[in-house]
Amino acid sequence: MEQNFKVNLFFPIAGQGARFGYSFKPFLDFEGKTFIEQAVLPFVKWKDQIECIYFVFLKEQNEKFQVEKKLSGIFKNLPVKCIILNAPTKGPAETFYNAVENLSLESSAIICDCDHSINIDPMMQYLIHTRDLPEIILPLWDLEVENINSWSVVNLSEDGNITAVAEKSRPETPGKNYGVIGCYFLKKITLFKQEYSDYFENFSDYIKLMIDRKFPVKGVKIEEAIFFGDPERLEKAKNNKI
Repeated sequence: MEQNFKVNLFFPIAGQGARFGYSFKPFLDFEGKTFIEQAVLPFVKWKDQIECIYFVFLKEQNEKFQVEKKLSGIFKNLPVKCIILNAPTKGPAETFYNAVENLSLESSAIICDCDHSINIDPMMQYLIHTRDLPEIILPLWDLEVENINSWSVVNLSEDGNITAVAEKSRPETPGKNYGVIGCYFLKKITLFKQEYSDYFENFSDYIKLMIDRKFPVKGVKIEEAIFFGDPERLEKAKNNKI
């Protein structure tokens, strides 16, 4: 049964863009649109389910690249807010924590990077048709032709549960391996804030903690995606004319 589901969408874009010569990666071009436009585009059809889109970046990036002004212009027809951090973080998990630490949000969140444009429909359909949502939902990618060293890898049981997660290696538990696309659903922002630890370098650290504590973590398979998060993948995407 379809429910009146609402979620906040976060794009942590405070990275330094080292693989692209320290350019501001979200504003790089792919197929006539910026990376961040390509990343947001699949969510536009689901805008009625999105409470707000938060972009999280650094003060120095805003001063150098006019990030807030440009994003406000690009997404003027969407509910957008910018969160500006004073100092760099060690990764997306810390960026997200710093963004929500002082926000009074009781709702769910999707945290998505700007390295890809994915057909998010399977995950959104799951969200609006599932009454008792799991704590975490991960969009999964078949690793058959992928380099495992570029992925967080999970084991997916036959009933759709994630039984283990590892960085750049195969977990040693039963189940089929899938890569985790960087676009995570968290049922409760408040739980993430409560459980956050300074040792979290990747969202996989939080996912592992939730699995260890027996919280339900589900996977949803994604069939269509374009990846452009590093020069090699960007070139491949251009050559494939996806």
